[in-house]
Order: sequence, then C-alpha cells, then structure tokens
Amino acid sequence: MKTERVALIVNRAPNGELNEGTREEIEKQGLELLGVVPHDNLVYQYDCDGRPTVTLPVDSPVRKALQGIVDKLWL
Repeated sequence: MKTERVALIVNRAPNGELNEGTREEIEKQGLELLGVVPHDNLVYQYDCDGRPTVTLPVDSPVRKALQGIVDKLWL
C-alpha cells in the first residue's frame, strides 16, 4: 500500500497527555502526531451499553480530541 501521509494517534492517554519519554520517542521516530485521545471512563460505559461514541456529550474530552484530529485530516 502506498500512502501520501502516515500519522500517529495516541489513544487512552491519561488526562490526554503524553509523558516526556513518549514524546521523545515520537520525535525520534520522525512521526507526525495527529492527536492524543484521553482515557475516559464514559467511553468504556458507552461500549458496555452498546451506545455509539458519536453520541457522547458535546463537551466530552474524547469527542473534542477526535474533532481536532478530524480537522487535521483535511477531509
């Protein structure tokens, strides 16, 4: 498969933040960090209940992070 762009999305990061070691490794590998999705127990509950994550509250940190990622995808 030939792609024009490869980027990294980190999922379930505590408080939506990467530790310094992870940031250094991403930079060392020359990866484009597209976004960081925070860990959120509400997403787990939605999964357990069979509810789609697209119905998360508008102010959900996960939903905000995903919107930021989508914005960077130039879709």
